[in-house]
Amino acid sequence: NRLLQGDVGSGKTMVAVLTALIAIGNGYQACIMAPTEVLAQQHFKNIQKFLAPTGVKSALLTGSSKTKERKEIHQGLEDGSIGIIVGTHALLEDVVVFRNLGLAIIDEQHRFGVEQRSRLWKKSSAGVPPHVLVMTATPIPRTLAMTLYGDLDVSVIDELPPGRKPVQTIHATEGKRPALYKFMKDQIALGRQIFVVYPLINETEKLDYQSLEAGAEEIMNKFPFPDYKTAVVHGKQLNDVKQFNMDAFAAGRADILVATSVIEVGVDVPNASVMVIESAERFGLSQLHQLRGRVGRTNKKAFCYLISPPLSTLPADSRRRLQAIENFSDLGSGIHIAMQDLDIRGAGNILGGEQSGFVSDLGYETYHRILDEAIHELKYNEFADLFEEEIQEEIRNFTTDCIFESDLELLFPVEYVENISERVDLYRRLDNTKEEDKLLALEKELEDRFGAIPEVTKELINVVRLRQIGMQLGIEKLTLKNKRLTAYFISNFESPYYQSPIFNKMLEYALANYNTCVFKEDKGKRMLVIEPINSVSKALEIFKGIN
Repeated sequence: NRLLQGDVGSGKTMVAVLTALIAIGNGYQACIMAPTEVLAQQHFKNIQKFLAPTGVKSALLTGSSKTKERKEIHQGLEDGSIGIIVGTHALLEDVVVFRNLGLAIIDEQHRFGVEQRSRLWKKSSAGVPPHVLVMTATPIPRTLAMTLYGDLDVSVIDELPPGRKPVQTIHATEGKRPALYKFMKDQIALGRQIFVVYPLINETEKLDYQSLEAGAEEIMNKFPFPDYKTAVVHGKQLNDVKQFNMDAFAAGRADILVATSVIEVGVDVPNASVMVIESAERFGLSQLHQLRGRVGRTNKKAFCYLISPPLSTLPADSRRRLQAIENFSDLGSGIHIAMQDLDIRGAGNILGGEQSGFVSDLGYETYHRILDEAIHELKYNEFADLFEEEIQEEIRNFTTDCIFESDLELLFPVEYVENISERVDLYRRLDNTKEEDKLLALEKELEDRFGAIPEVTKELINVVRLRQIGMQLGIEKLTLKNKRLTAYFISNFESPYYQSPIFNKMLEYALANYNTCVFKEDKGKRMLVIEPINSVSKALEIFKGIN
C-alpha cells in the first residue's frame, strides 16, 4: 500500500510501468485506473510505446469501449492473456474479473471515492488482495493522514526535468480583467496558448458564479474570430465533440480553450503558457494545483491567474486555499499543498469513507483518536452488555478524551521546520505526548534544533495541555472560534459527574464571572461559553485556575 507523490511531469507514469512489469515478471497481472478517458488514453498510448519491445499484451477499457471489444478484454483478463489493463471507472464493473491481479495502480487518486478504490482489491479470482500504488500530485487529506500513521507508505519524486520553471501564480479580482485580457492577447501574439477554466456548466439561481457558457461568450466577444480561435470543452459534450475540440487546441488550431475542470488531468499542451481559473474560490486545493500543472510544461515562463472576489470578502477556508496555492508555486510543492489541505479540511475518517474532515487545530484527526472514538461508540451502543464493567469504570473517570477545534492558526510553520518529514514527525510526537515534563522536553528540543519557538507553535503545544485539563474537568469537547471558547460537558445527563466536586468548580467559576460566562443547554448538549478568548494560552490560564 504505497502513495507516490510527484508533480506533473516528474515521471510517475514511468514508475507505474516499471512496477507493473515487475508484477508481470512474477506471474501477476496489473491494472492502471485513471479518472477520465482522456488521461486513460494518454496513459495507454505511452505504455504501448514502453511495452513494444517486451511482448507484454496491454488493453484499454473505458466507458466508450465497444461491446465486442469489451467482451474480448473481459476474456483476456480472466484467462490471463492480458498483462496490463488501463482503464477508467469501467474497471470497477462486476463483469471485470482478473485471473491473478497482483498490482492495482490508481492515478490521480483524489478523483476516486474510497469505496471505488477499495473495489479493486476484490477483483482477483485468486482471492489475494493486490498490492496498491496510488499516484497523485496532491494527496487528499485522508490519504496524507494515513501516511503519517504507517497505513500507507509514501515515496516522493522531488525532482523535475532540467530547465523547468515554476508557474507564476497571481490572484486577481474582477477589476483586473481588462489588464488580464491585454496580457492574454500579448501571450497569443508570442505564439502561446491559453486555458480559461470555469467551475460550472450552467448558471443556477442558487449560485451566482459565472458559468462556462456565459464565460465562453464573453471570451469570444473579447477575442473575436478570425483573429483569435476559441474552443470549448465540458463534460456534457458528446465524446466526439469533446475530443475534436481538445485535439484542435492540442494541435495549435485554437488559441484559447474554455473548459470546466474536465481538463484537470490528462491534457498535455506544452505550448500553453497561461491558465486562468474563474471563480477560483470554488475549487479545492488539489484541483487548483492540478489545473496549474496544465501550463509550465516546458522551459518557457508560465502564468496562472486566480480570479475571485476580494480575499477579505471570502470565507476563511476559501481565503486560505487561494493563499496557499499562491504561496506554494515552486516546483515540487504538491506535498506542501497537500499538507495545507490537511490543515484546512482535516483528515476525514480513516475507518470510514469520508475523504476530508472538519477544521481542526492540529491539522488532522489522529489515527488513534479516530480508532478510539469508533471503539467507544461500539462499546457504549452495540456491545454495552459485554463491556459493562469497563463502562462503569470510564463513567467514574468521567471522560477519556477532550476533542479540540479552532479557527486559529496552530502549526509548525514551514519557515520554522523546513523539512516536511521532520514536521510530520513532530506532529506525530506531539500528539502522542501527554505528560508536562515531556512537553517541556519537546519545547527545549525545538529551541535547540530550530531556534526560538514561533507563537503559532507555542499555541499548538498548549492545545495538548488544554485538552489534558479539559479531560480532568469532565469536558468532552472544546471549540475556540470567533474569540469564543465553548466547553461541552459529558453527554450523559445521568452521569455522577453532575453531582461531583469537579462540576461544582465549573459552576462556581461561571457564577463568579457572570459578565463573561454563560451556561447553555441546546440540542441535548450542556455547555459553558466564555468570551472573549483570543488565544489557547488564555483558555489554558482560565482552566488552570478552575482546576
